[in-house]
Amino acid sequence: MKLITIKQVSGILNVKESTLYEWIRMDKLPSYRLGGLIRIEEGELYEWIRNQKVSNTGKELKMPKIRKNADIDSIVTKAIESFNEKSYDNPEKGNQTKSVSNERST
Repeated sequence: MKLITIKQVSGILNVKESTLYEWIRMDKLPSYRLGGLIRIEEGELYEWIRNQKVSNTGKELKMPKIRKNADIDSIVTKAIESFNEKSYDNPEKGNQTKSVSNERST
C-alpha cells in the first residue's frame, strides 16, 4: 500500500487541490485521514480513475451545441462597429457627450 498526498494526486489528475478536497468531502474520492493529514492510496486512485470512464454513447456527456452562422470574425466586427457608433456620458465632466473613435492621434 502506497499512500500519496493531495498535492501528488493534483499533479496526476491535473486538478486543483481545492477540487480534490471537495471531492473527498462529498465522498466522491476514496481517502484516508491520518491525524490531520489526508492521503490517497495509489492503487485505489487508479481504480477510481478507471471507474470514471464515460461511455461513447454520448448520453452521459452533453456536447455543446454549435450555433450556425456563429462566425467569430463577423461577431467581433459587429461589436466594434456598434461600439464606434455609440457615445457615452462622462458624469465627471458635466455629462458631455463624446464620440468614441478608433483613430489614433499622433
